[in-house]
Amino acid sequence: MAKILRITPALAERHEALWLRLTALQEQARSVAAKKPEALLGDEVRMAAEAVLHDAQIFGPKRRAQEKLPPAAPSWGGLSVQLGQALALLAAYEASHTGWSEEDRFRVWLTRPLPMPVRRLLPAEQFSPEGRDEMRSIRQKLALRMDRAFRDHFSRGYQAGIAAARRAEPLGEAVPPARLDPGFPAIRQL
Repeated sequence: MAKILRITPALAERHEALWLRLTALQEQARSVAAKKPEALLGDEVRMAAEAVLHDAQIFGPKRRAQEKLPPAAPSWGGLSVQLGQALALLAAYEASHTGWSEEDRFRVWLTRPLPMPVRRLLPAEQFSPEGRDEMRSIRQKLALRMDRAFRDHFSRGYQAGIAAARRAEPLGEAVPPARLDPGFPAIRQL
C-alpha cells in the first residue's frame, strides 16, 4: 500500500498561487518565443522569472531544493523551457500530494487536519452544493416568470387587437408594458 503524503493547507495554497503565476509567465514566454526565440529578456522579466523559479524549487526533491538557484535563461526560448520544467515539477508534486474524494467528486489536497479541494481544478459551482441548488431554483423561477410574462403580454395584445378591430382603429401602443411581480427574481437582480 502506498504511503499517503500529507501537507499543510498553507503549502497547498502556496502551490496553487505559484501555479497561477508560473502558467501566466510561461504563456507569455511561449508566445514571445514562438516569434523570436533568441530575443533577450528584459531585467524585469528576468527577475520575475528567477523569483518564480526559486519559489518552485521547494516543491521539488529535497536535494534539488538545496541546490543553488540557476539563473533564468537569457532568451525567451530558454525561459519558456525552464518555466515548462518548473510546471512539470509542480505537477509531479501535486500528483503525489492529492487524491480523489469520492464523496465530493473532485480532487483534494491531502492536508493534515482535513482534505481541501484543489481549487483550480474545480468548476465554479462545485464550491457550494447549496449554491448550486439555489441557482437551479432561481433559474426555474425565472423561466416560469418569463413564460407567464410572455403569455400575459400576448393575451393583452390579443385583446387590445380585437377591441381595436371592433372600433376599426389602427392599433398603436395600446398595450401597456407588463408590471413585474416583486416576488420573483428579475434578470437585473441576478
